[in-house]
Amino acid sequence: MVVDSKKPPPLSKNEAINTCRKYLNEGKVTWSPHLKQRMKERNISIRDMINTVEGGTNIKTPEWKEEYGEYNYFIRGKDIEGTELTVKVAISEEEEMLTFITVF
Repeated sequence: MVVDSKKPPPLSKNEAINTCRKYLNEGKVTWSPHLKQRMKERNISIRDMINTVEGGTNIKTPEWKEEYGEYNYFIRGKDIEGTELTVKVAISEEEEMLTFITVF
């Protein structure tokens, strides 16, 4: 948990998507317990989410999460079958890690 209440500026849309892809390519990825449940309920695979990030775009204003001291970003793209998905991720530049939070 981060106790520093200073909120840094969010990454730009291009910086966010490029950072997601960089961490993804480097294997610096983790996922939330919530995500596993949503994947099962919605029949979405890891490959579907990877495809979404690799070909998607950052679609909305990031959400600041004070308890984690990081922003959540929303990436919209297509899964391996071509179905549109949105993936919510957190980017930790300090830990150099991409966390998949949920998918819909």
